[in-house]
Amino acid sequence: MKTIEPNKITLSELAGYRSQAGFSAKQLADNMRVSLPIVEHIESGAFEKIGAAPFIRGHVVNYCKALKLDSDLVLGQIPGQLLTHKNVQRPDAFLPASVSKVRLRTNHYGRYAFGTTLLAVLSLSAYFVWDKWGVIPGQNDSLQLLSSDKESVTYSSIIPPVHKVGKGVVTEQATPVDLLESESEKTQGLTENVGSTVESLTAADQADDTEVDNAEAPEVQLAYVLEFDLQEAAWVSIKTEAGEKVVHDLIGPGLRRYESDQPMSLRIGNAEKLSLSINGESVDVVQFADKNLAKFSWPLDS
Repeated sequence: MKTIEPNKITLSELAGYRSQAGFSAKQLADNMRVSLPIVEHIESGAFEKIGAAPFIRGHVVNYCKALKLDSDLVLGQIPGQLLTHKNVQRPDAFLPASVSKVRLRTNHYGRYAFGTTLLAVLSLSAYFVWDKWGVIPGQNDSLQLLSSDKESVTYSSIIPPVHKVGKGVVTEQATPVDLLESESEKTQGLTENVGSTVESLTAADQADDTEVDNAEAPEVQLAYVLEFDLQEAAWVSIKTEAGEKVVHDLIGPGLRRYESDQPMSLRIGNAEKLSLSINGESVDVVQFADKNLAKFSWPLDS
């Protein structure tokens, strides 16, 4: 079998040189971490099946590195048009000029239709509200809308309410003097009610004070005060006997204080880089640690 010289190799001799180097096509593909068809396309000269120019160039260079060949020698034998990057044209470029212009000009048709519809709906709503309001005789016309014999409806809390007005009927309005007399009567009645209410509340407060004095002081439960001094960040998880979380988070360096009114279970990471005291009593966390993670309960089991 003729020996193929690597410095004079041609594209048609690539498969023979691979076999001469002791590689099968599958082994070389695994070495290049590509699929087997990529190697077959390179050796058969079907470079257009590999893909775009960057992919052809990249796979050929990796092929040459795997077989210790000169990549420039092999790339120089590949047709130049396959190694030249081509700009991808827009889909509109393949259409007739007139069709392309129509497509570009109609891109904003949806926005125009939506805006027109919204304007029509708002105009119709404004007319509907305007048509449903009536006029109260004797009031400022600037605060009223068109007159109507129908019963009016209040559509908004911003616009003053309009009452039903009958034909030829004028509602008698109260004078300022009448309003003042009415307000005075209401104020007098309210003062009497407040006075009686204050007297009843005072009597009730005196009775409550007597009951409080006679009642025994509630028993204060013992609280656990935990104080951490951390040199580095550490994960701390403290749960009460009832399952409530006192803290369950990654705590940064510094002094930290927590309280609990129930016995607790503690899980503390990075135990060698912190100190702990509970109710002023120093606790050696390291003695409960396994691989720098301390697990224990407090108070300690006797």
